Amino acid sequence: MFGSFLAVQQAWRVVVASLMAALLVLGVQSFWLATVAERDHQALRERVGLSLESGLAKALWNYDEDTARAIISDGLRSNPIRVIEVRDADGAVFARVEGPTQVADLSLWQDYLGWLVRLEGEQTLDLTFSSTIDNRHHNVTVGQAQILYDKDHFLRMISDRLASQALGILFVVLVVALSTSAVFHWFVSRHIIRVSKDLSTVDPEDPAATILGVPWVHRRNEFGRMIDRLNRLLRQLARVQSELRRLATRDTLTNLPNRGLVLEMLDRAIDDARLEDTRCAVMFLDLDMFKHVNDSLGHGAGDDVLKEVGKRLGAELSGLGAVGRLGGDEFVVMIPEYDREEDLARLARRLIASVKRPVSLLGTLVHPSTCVGIACHPLDGSSAQALLRSADTALYAAKAGGPGQWAFFNRSMTEGALDRLRTEAKLRTAVEAEDLVLHYQPKLDLSTGRITGCEALVRWNSEGKMIPPGRFIPIAEETGLIYDIGLWVLREACQAHRRWMACLGEVTVAVNVSAQQLKEDRFLADFLSILGEFGIDPRHLELEVTESVIMSRIDVSSQLLGEIKAHGVRLSVDDFGTGYSSLAYLKKLPIDILKIDRAFVKDLPQDTSIPRMIISLADQLGLRTVAEGIESQAQLDWLRENGCQMAQGFLIGRPMPEADFVSFVPRYNTRVMPGNT
Repeated sequence: MFGSFLAVQQAWRVVVASLMAALLVLGVQSFWLATVAERDHQALRERVGLSLESGLAKALWNYDEDTARAIISDGLRSNPIRVIEVRDADGAVFARVEGPTQVADLSLWQDYLGWLVRLEGEQTLDLTFSSTIDNRHHNVTVGQAQILYDKDHFLRMISDRLASQALGILFVVLVVALSTSAVFHWFVSRHIIRVSKDLSTVDPEDPAATILGVPWVHRRNEFGRMIDRLNRLLRQLARVQSELRRLATRDTLTNLPNRGLVLEMLDRAIDDARLEDTRCAVMFLDLDMFKHVNDSLGHGAGDDVLKEVGKRLGAELSGLGAVGRLGGDEFVVMIPEYDREEDLARLARRLIASVKRPVSLLGTLVHPSTCVGIACHPLDGSSAQALLRSADTALYAAKAGGPGQWAFFNRSMTEGALDRLRTEAKLRTAVEAEDLVLHYQPKLDLSTGRITGCEALVRWNSEGKMIPPGRFIPIAEETGLIYDIGLWVLREACQAHRRWMACLGEVTVAVNVSAQQLKEDRFLADFLSILGEFGIDPRHLELEVTESVIMSRIDVSSQLLGEIKAHGVRLSVDDFGTGYSSLAYLKKLPIDILKIDRAFVKDLPQDTSIPRMIISLADQLGLRTVAEGIESQAQLDWLRENGCQMAQGFLIGRPMPEADFVSFVPRYNTRVMPGNT
């Protein structure tokens, strides 16, 4: 485990290398000691020979054994000799003395030195005595001396010397090795380790995101220059990867996502739609008659058209989706999230209109056009490839209708979207041309039996057909037309009320307010401006807001409705009890009236639980109640008997034009109501 760390590996290798160097030094030292030992031993032999030869020769000549033994004993005491034996000329032992016997204790060093050092353990001395006979000098050999040296003692002295030197060398080597390792680690290894850790964090997808730091001690040496070089290589690698990624995922002509990236983005959009339970869509486009541009103006001009079309599509899709090019004149538009098919159809029309603008090429105006095929997930495909195939099929259906057309993969969606778009276009025209009309549904005061109010309901007179609000109000809310329609309704109702004052007296008119109106900061100012314009008494005006609208923005609603209430306008909660269980908001809002929804009225008088609860709640809070959807006398009687103040419905009167309402109210108020005595 520890061998994997650079510092440990480094220390281990330095120690091993140092030991090897120490062994080499010891080898050289041992060879030197061996040479010295051989020389010293040879000198010992010569010295011993000189010291013993003359004395022993004389003692042997004189046949003085005691003197010979004394000389031999002196030689044994002063030299590493085991035995000295003296023989006469006939070979007989004259004198023999052995030194003290020592137990052999050979160490590894001694074994090694015994192999290395070549020592001669024996020495023979010819004992020659000089004499004078007949005045002549004669050298007479009187015998020999055999000397047996103690090689072990000699080697032991050398090995002790070598061992002490070896221990000293090893100690110095280890200290130097560890010190060198520590210094090397502090100044080099730890910085290498840190750079290695930094390199391990480099993101292969974005190498330039990690900058390797240069230690201050290495700023001007090779290590620092190496790190600088690595940083430059990482930045260069990031640029190369970015360019490779662009080349791999981008169309070289338009720089739009190519087929591979388009499929990847579609897969991601489909996965997100599944996780978030939303819907995504894809549009397939190609240019009509694009081949004629290439044939007449050249492929360079065709490339310019493709680049311009790509820019236009991208500009139209800003914030809504992404556009890619599959190749040739084929483009793909990806919509990661949408709410309604009409929105997709509206976007397709914008894209077609944007592409259709002329492009100037070489002094010639080119008028490109495109068709759009639309496919939606998950209805038209569960994968990117399936969606593209469906969109391609839808494109062929669109091209069958001629240039500049669009179509959904599902025919019914195409027809539905077309119908909504036509309705939207007509509705815009209707608002501008004032083709909208108001009908008024009377409200009955159950305590007096008289008509004392009405609800203003907008209708659309389209080519002689009266279109009910359920068909066009949702479209108006989606397109933002509802704000202008709401102001028009308020203005028309106030103007009508001013005309009624002379003939109908104090009849209250109720006007519905949408969520879109309350979201606009300018609503209060526009509302008060209309009141001032027609001089209507605020007490005769009632604003109806649905419960869901109030609860969607309870804090904003509370403040805004409070300001409206401060001007004397009465506030009514429509569709009360249909969607929310919490009633705490009734204390926060300045409400005057609760309208009992027709869903709770239709089962009267059989099921009375909810209407009874609402009437009781309103009574405790000091609010008036209005029941809507009255279609039978039994319903009307139960409501009157249980304390409901107002009622409206077909039994009393249907929504009617202003002229009919003005004539209806006096007639109704002068006759006896059914069941009213």
